[in-house]
Amino acid sequence: MSDVNENPKTTMVAYLLWFFLGPWGAHRFYMGRKGSGFGMLGLMIGSIVLTAVAVGLIGFLAVFVWWVVDAFLLHKWLKEGTGIVADAVSPTTTSDSTSQAA
Repeated sequence: MSDVNENPKTTMVAYLLWFFLGPWGAHRFYMGRKGSGFGMLGLMIGSIVLTAVAVGLIGFLAVFVWWVVDAFLLHKWLKEGTGIVADAVSPTTTSDSTSQAA
């Protein structure tokens, strides 16, 4: 079994999920951040329910700010994820192996 992630996250899918389903936290679930994904989903559902008493508007504002911030964080998460895969694929050379060859 390989250590390499066989199903890497793609930038296009991440940003499409962020744009169309972002307030529901879909992009966070896709990136493996389930805890904050459930938090965002709960905040969105709670905001919809509480809109009847106008309190939900504050929740919508919070979700909107969170959604905009995530647009900038997605790139970082994708970069970190691909870095992990690249590290697993590239051979590592240590000082021990180079000293034995000499």
